[in-house]
Amino acid sequence: MSGPSGEDLSTRFKAVNNRPLTPSETQGILTTVHENKDFFDPDIQTVFVLGHYGESEKPHLKAVQENLDEPGVHPRLMEDIFDFTEDWTAKFKLLLSYADTIVGVYEHSHGGHCWEAGFIDQYEYRTRTQAFYRVYEDDDEQYEAYNGMFWTHMLSLENIERAHPWTDRADLLHKVEQLDL
Repeated sequence: MSGPSGEDLSTRFKAVNNRPLTPSETQGILTTVHENKDFFDPDIQTVFVLGHYGESEKPHLKAVQENLDEPGVHPRLMEDIFDFTEDWTAKFKLLLSYADTIVGVYEHSHGGHCWEAGFIDQYEYRTRTQAFYRVYEDDDEQYEAYNGMFWTHMLSLENIERAHPWTDRADLLHKVEQLDL
């Protein structure tokens, strides 16, 4: 394995978060490197799967993760990587910076998903991103699920063929299978 050292991750962390690691985060980074070598190995295709961990949403994330898992490809959820910091946005930014492919699976824009969608829509990440957003049959349910800012990011990604609608689990997995990793 030819992955980064704790020092490499510390340097990258500072670059993407514009602040140094705290002493406890430094210890956590060392554990992260040790326990998650495949995520940081440049010889392995790393896929960072984003989405909500709620009771009804998490099964879709796990199904996408399992669907993408094949030799030489290691899809990971954020929760799979050791929590080296209490600042989830700092962890998110660091993991995003190492991901070869970013796969967002969205069923709503509640929580941090609007912020997340805006982040992956940035120039630096959008060419590595594929976002899948759920569409609902009922207009009221659709309206309740997403806010306008989230839609702005999905439309931006859709304009470059990086965002795709899905209706149910089978449809989601079929579209994920079409990814060329």
